[in-house]
Amino acid sequence: MSPYLFLFCVEGLSAITRKFTHEGRLQGIKVCGRAPMVTNLFFADDSIHFFECKREEGEALRDILHIYALESGQQVSLQKCELSFSDNVEEDRRKEMGEILEMQIVDHHDKYLGLPTVIGRSKKAVFSQLVDRVRKKVKMW
Repeated sequence: MSPYLFLFCVEGLSAITRKFTHEGRLQGIKVCGRAPMVTNLFFADDSIHFFECKREEGEALRDILHIYALESGQQVSLQKCELSFSDNVEEDRRKEMGEILEMQIVDHHDKYLGLPTVIGRSKKAVFSQLVDRVRKKVKMW
């Protein structure tokens, strides 16, 4: 039953985010020119939020998380939250976002859900550990 309760709550977070996006308070990102705008991704009890590195959007995300906490009764664990930025965001802007959102700034996330977040040209080297883990599991069957 617990996973279903979380789905109801996270749907609320998604609805609040859509409302802010519709109102123009949050922009999101595009992975390419014709792609739809992405503002968040959810998996299990994890979420990733995307926004333009502008003061107004940082404040909008802070407000979204605050509304979500008030309405759902769940607390956002800010000590577990991290901010990462594209390379073209200046240091003073990064610090400003960290202060607005009260989150730790990291250069990049090494892994998310056990998978690398950055994949360079050598995909074989990046995924070799994953392939080894899958082979080990299959062998046990």
